[in-house]
Amino acid sequence: MSDSDTYKFFRESDEKSLQEFQLDKLKDKAESDYGDIKGLFYLIPVPACITNENREFEEVNEAYCQLYGFAREALVDQSFLIVVPDEAKDDLAQRHDDFFEHKHEFSGQWDVIRNDGTKRRVLANAAYIPAPGSGHPVKLTFVIDVTDVASAQENLRLTNDLLGGKLAAQEIAQNLMVHDLRNPITNILSISEMLTQRPLQEKDKRWIELISHLARRLERQVRSSADLAKMEAGQYTLQEECFDLLTLVRQVLRAASGDASRKGIRTTVQCQGVSLEQDDRTLCIRADQFYVEQMFTNLIINALEASPNEETLTVDVLPDEPLRINVTNRGVVPAEIREHLFEKNVTHGKKQGQGLGTHIARMIARQHDGDLTFETCDKSQQTTFTVTLPSLSC
Repeated sequence: MSDSDTYKFFRESDEKSLQEFQLDKLKDKAESDYGDIKGLFYLIPVPACITNENREFEEVNEAYCQLYGFAREALVDQSFLIVVPDEAKDDLAQRHDDFFEHKHEFSGQWDVIRNDGTKRRVLANAAYIPAPGSGHPVKLTFVIDVTDVASAQENLRLTNDLLGGKLAAQEIAQNLMVHDLRNPITNILSISEMLTQRPLQEKDKRWIELISHLARRLERQVRSSADLAKMEAGQYTLQEECFDLLTLVRQVLRAASGDASRKGIRTTVQCQGVSLEQDDRTLCIRADQFYVEQMFTNLIINALEASPNEETLTVDVLPDEPLRINVTNRGVVPAEIREHLFEKNVTHGKKQGQGLGTHIARMIARQHDGDLTFETCDKSQQTTFTVTLPSLSC
């Protein structure tokens, strides 16, 4: 194994570090109760990956994606060496092969490389799983970012709580559902891609693109339970990117057009009171696009549900400082829930409502250092939710 100055393993402190971070307990748990670990794989806040003898990722959880800055799709079926610096590839490839040949412990500290090119120091420990459902042996690796010790220790505490049975059965069942949904979502994406290769009218092409977009969102959404828990704990790191807010709002309204048409509700997008139906202006901001879209989806769906039939729903974007977006609908928030509207499980008159939409929307706004407020007027029979965001220009 290479012992160069540019790259080497830090074995001296491994035993102490593994004990401090309790990674040895995770490894032992994985080897003795792989079914339990697999069921919680996507929920645990500790970065984890599953690789095979061909050095390929078979699965990664959301925490792993966040640590390395990759989307899941960019890692699965790719060589794990994609996250290894060039000077370390030979060493880690050899250690990986030795692990499968001898089934010996794989642990240590080394540098890894993120998608943006920056390096991080990690501590890792791996479990050998002889023959899970895939029919061939795999390596389940837990990774700790030792440059952020406090966060790592808290995530390990949460993980041990999960594996210790302190989660409700409902949450575990939800996590298992994530795995079951992945195949049909993948099929929808594949069919959508095939359809786009055929000659289509522009209108049909737009609908297929929307189906593909919603399927990609669903794929991400079913894996987002851990994100929301981290937001509540103040531990989520925004995945920021530049995007056009006006296009995003139009897209959310288009996705909700079926619900709107069933109630005969007309939806409009405005910028400072001027309709954008025939306007191609843009407003680029830098934020977590997935969750900004989730925030407006929740608000618009709620507004459509609360609105009487044959009315109008308006989204008005005010590109001042701070940026404000008003979502206005006819109808009022019932008096008995106004004071607690943003709390969990607060709902009224919905047969299937869980009372989470406004709670999550405000949490997303506050994660961006903004806020979500509302005004409801009995006299005018109108309600406006206002998202306030700081300067997020690209």
